[in-house]
Amino acid sequence: MIVVERVAEPTAVSLLKRTVYGTKGIRYQQTGQQEKIGQLGKPLFFLLYRKDTLIGMYCLDERTILVTSGPVAGFYGRYLAIDDSHKGLGYGHLLKQEAIQYVESHTQGPILFYSYIEEKNTRSLAISSKQGFYSVAVLKTFIFRRHSPRPDPRFTCLGPSELAYMHQLLNDRYQDYSLKTLTHIGYQSNYFVLKEEGEIIAGIQANPVRWQFLHLPGVSGWLMMNLLPLVSMTRRFFNPTNYRFIVPEGIYLKKGRESLLPVILESVLAHLSLNSALFQLDEKDPVLSLLTQRESGLLSGFQPVKTHVMIKHRGLPDESLPSGRPVYVSSFDFA
Repeated sequence: MIVVERVAEPTAVSLLKRTVYGTKGIRYQQTGQQEKIGQLGKPLFFLLYRKDTLIGMYCLDERTILVTSGPVAGFYGRYLAIDDSHKGLGYGHLLKQEAIQYVESHTQGPILFYSYIEEKNTRSLAISSKQGFYSVAVLKTFIFRRHSPRPDPRFTCLGPSELAYMHQLLNDRYQDYSLKTLTHIGYQSNYFVLKEEGEIIAGIQANPVRWQFLHLPGVSGWLMMNLLPLVSMTRRFFNPTNYRFIVPEGIYLKKGRESLLPVILESVLAHLSLNSALFQLDEKDPVLSLLTQRESGLLSGFQPVKTHVMIKHRGLPDESLPSGRPVYVSSFDFA
């Protein structure tokens, strides 16, 4: 039996807390699910029961997405979770299939479904492909690090009264991006800026996240899991049982001030007492070239993790879909 709810019940949150992500290579668990579930816009939770026991769930979060042809009803897929004792029986495929059919039968007009799936998560990719999803972009993973970050004197937290103006700046900044949604800009009051004489010259949304790693592949993975945590200098960058970092989005840099990106990143890390920021950006995003400049430091760099942006649509012309343009990535969604 599949039950559709607008609010996730405690057993669903419990299932998410024990869900392990990744099928090959890196395997990890996320934290803070109960808090983030309450911040979703218009979620639909599809709960799969066998008798009276919850054995799986899937969520489609509705939001307005901007594509070339204009705004469209977008549904971001997240929280596909099957209890360990019922994996490999096709329940993930069933949940996703029924959820899509439900939304299609209850929504008028064009629809765009999308999700982020790691390339090594072969199980989820296979389920999505069976449902007619296909990849429109590949995201690269970049980690920005500072051993002892220091704040810039121009750094401050964006005030609530300035949020609407910041949205205007970001709408202009990302006007050429596909799948744009600024729903979570200002989430938990974590939008930070650099100001000169009252003018915003740089800005970034930075959400603190904590993951717990269960497995890293290869000899290097064994060293990171077992030896690095024993050394205080390296533990601040990677503690597998308590990996704390920020995930940024909504980057704003005033024209001609692109060099401020590492400055505001370091200031955010200092403010939140963290040492790492994890980006997932479209490989076509020009921000990647800014991150790879020497100002990011020797401790920063790309990671061997790629993620596909998978979409399925109804009633949208092909020319309105992502093609040659970078995709906007919401860090609230992927973390």
